[in-house]
Amino acid sequence: MAGHSGLFTDADDLTRYMQILLSGGKMPNESSRILVESVVELFTTRV
Repeated sequence: MAGHSGLFTDADDLTRYMQILLSGGKMPNESSRILVESVVELFTTRV
């Protein structure tokens, strides 16, 4: 994926990022939080 804002990644990394968002900011299958819930809400709320 190459976004106009400078986002460059491959499908594996993009999948992991989406899994983190879908799990509320936590790493899948782990308890460690990567993003606070308010950031996940900000990223996933329609404007």
